[in-house]
Amino acid sequence: MGGRLSLWLMLVVSLLFVAAGAFLLWANRDPGALMPMLFFGACAAVFTMKLREGRARTRTEWPELRGDTILLRRSSKAIWTYAVISIAMGVGCGMIPFMAAGTVEYIIGVAGLVFFGGGGIAILLKGGRNRIALRADEQGIGFGGKAHPRLRWQDLGGVGMVSMHGEAFLGFTVRESVDIRTEDHAATRMAGRLNESLGLPDFTVAQTGLDVPLEQVALAVERLWERYA
Repeated sequence: MGGRLSLWLMLVVSLLFVAAGAFLLWANRDPGALMPMLFFGACAAVFTMKLREGRARTRTEWPELRGDTILLRRSSKAIWTYAVISIAMGVGCGMIPFMAAGTVEYIIGVAGLVFFGGGGIAILLKGGRNRIALRADEQGIGFGGKAHPRLRWQDLGGVGMVSMHGEAFLGFTVRESVDIRTEDHAATRMAGRLNESLGLPDFTVAQTGLDVPLEQVALAVERLWERYA
């Protein structure tokens, strides 16, 4: 409940900034007002998506988690929506250097354009083709479109929920005797180092675009772990 309340508060604040920008654009004909409208409008869209996703996960039956194979795909609508939102935030940041000539503003604007805009483009290029978030079967556990399995049952050290900056993730840790950074797959080594630097488990799955609560996914994975390990 507290999480949804925070989302509602952030949604209201974002909409207030959008309204303020719209007023400045109407009253002063100031094109600079487009920047907060784009950025905070995109923020409002993110909070709206989060609220809708939370409501979609209120069902109590999860038939996709009962079998011997778990295959979770992200909503294509959510992927494309988040991509457009990210690009809009990037465009909003990219307008900052044109509104203020300072060095700090230039750096912030360019950094935001690259981070949000580039991230949105990456989602469009990759996320639209691959919607698989998690696959678990008798061979092991796979993530995204990478070769399956990325983690075999006998190498799994633990599975559980983790949180970072208010966002929930399903985390997978490997046994201490296994070093995923020595694997040949460059993406796996990079993901391992990044997660380690952030204090996260070796592999993580985000809730974004999934209509199944990660807590239920964790229970289903533990069931298969007991069966196949």
